[in-house]
Amino acid sequence: MSAVLQAILRLQPLNTSSEAVASLAAFYAKLKSHDWYFGWSEDSSVYRAGEIADARLQKLAKDSGPVHQWLWGEYNKHMFSGSSWNTPQHPKPPQPMALSLTETINLRFDMAKAELTLMALRAIKPFAPSSVSKLDPVWPIMQKVLYLGAYAGQAKPPALIASHLKLAGAWEQGQQLVADQSHPTI
Repeated sequence: MSAVLQAILRLQPLNTSSEAVASLAAFYAKLKSHDWYFGWSEDSSVYRAGEIADARLQKLAKDSGPVHQWLWGEYNKHMFSGSSWNTPQHPKPPQPMALSLTETINLRFDMAKAELTLMALRAIKPFAPSSVSKLDPVWPIMQKVLYLGAYAGQAKPPALIASHLKLAGAWEQGQQLVADQSHPTI
């Protein structure tokens, strides 16, 4: 940490008591509204305010636990990747959501439809154009469950997800990503 940042933080101590355990949705909203590019400001007051806000976000993530830390890291990677950085665009993590029974049922239903579609695509592969045969309707559902698992921390998956081998695996992979502080790949 730079000496300037340490001096700023000593003058304006971090408010850890009221922010220490932010809900994941509230933390995501803070990430979304944060000025990620404050470092390029020519106005020193904007730069200092951004530096303080960035330090607060990082401290909030650290104080709130590994899921918040992982989400901060993933969002940070998204903001500092892409064509402007001459790197592949890191995917933006989806907004955390509560997993209701209806949503869980919809996930299982969507997965069943996607698996049937995948079987049909495999059956027509020799006759279909290459763009059609490369489609994977299962992938978006697996990615959604992976993030749900990551956001759940150490919580066990709902029974409808746990009883499906692929969905349970995606949930566990999401939890492992948080434990390893690594990037999702399916």
